Parts: sequence; C-alpha cells; structure tokens
Amino acid sequence: MKKGLLIFLIIFISTAFFSCSKSNGIESSFQTTRTKLLDKLSVSTTKDNKEIAEKVIEGIKENDIDAIKNLFSEKSLSEIHDIDNQIKKLIELVNEIHINEYEIKNGFEGISREYGTTEELSRSCFIWYPNYEDCKYRMIISYCKINLKEPESEGIFSIKFYKQERYNDPIEIIEIEN
Repeated sequence: MKKGLLIFLIIFISTAFFSCSKSNGIESSFQTTRTKLLDKLSVSTTKDNKEIAEKVIEGIKENDIDAIKNLFSEKSLSEIHDIDNQIKKLIELVNEIHINEYEIKNGFEGISREYGTTEELSRSCFIWYPNYEDCKYRMIISYCKINLKEPESEGIFSIKFYKQERYNDPIEIIEIEN
C-alpha cells in the first residue's frame, strides 16, 4: 500500500513538474494561452496607466486645474470638498519642487466579474520622482476604468502625493479623494 502510494506520488509530481516546464523549446498550450493573456492585461494596464498619468502630469505642468478636474469621476466631483483648491495646491507644490523627471509604474488592479463580463475594473498607478535633496516623491492615482452598475464612478477617485525622506516612512502631503 505504501509503495503504491509512493509510486503514485512520484508519478504525479514528475508529471506536474515536467508539464509546467518547456519541452524541446515548445511550451504547452495552457502556458502559451496563459502567458498571452497576462501579457495582454499587462500591456493594457501599462497603456491605461501611462495615459492617465501623463494627462495629470500635463495638467500640472500647464497649471490647468480643469484638465485634472475633468479626469475625476462624476461621483468624486460631487463628493470631494473644494476640489478646485485641492488640485491647485497639488499643482503649486509639484511645480514649486521643480519636478521634471518621472517614472510611471503600475499599481493595483481590481476586477469584478459577473456572468463572464467585467462589471468593474479599478486600477492605480504610481508616478515616481527621482531624488531631490535626499527626498523621493511619489504620486498615486487611483481610478475606475469600467463600472457598468455605476458609470458615474468611472474616472479618477483619488490622487495622493507623498514625500519620503531618506530612511523614514513616507509623509502624505496632499490627498484628493472622496
């Protein structure tokens, strides 16, 4: 009984191990499909995040409160207190620091599916700024790309700007959210 179980486990483990690895340079169809799906999601996420981050950065550079405000969801616009003034403070702060270089990174992605369709898709991206006098700055933009049940929630719902001094925890400077 023990020998039979041991032989079964060895066969099972070796089958699982070799089925997940490449065989003579040819990937299994499952791996190929899975890899293509992940690549597609990754490219889409990166493209969407870059697009929204670039719009926010352009609004900051141009001192255009309305350009940034128009990226927010209708729901957020109705719930965020004094959004114009908050965006103005963000623009002034970033421009005052003279941040010109940045790098856009993907953040979280949340998907809600129902009956095979995407009901809600929320994402965030990070804009990393290089060191300035031993400080790093980052901006986190969270937005809802798709919301079939509440279309008024589609758009940015949060922008947070952080400063992190060397070896210390980040300090939230500005938070625009509902």
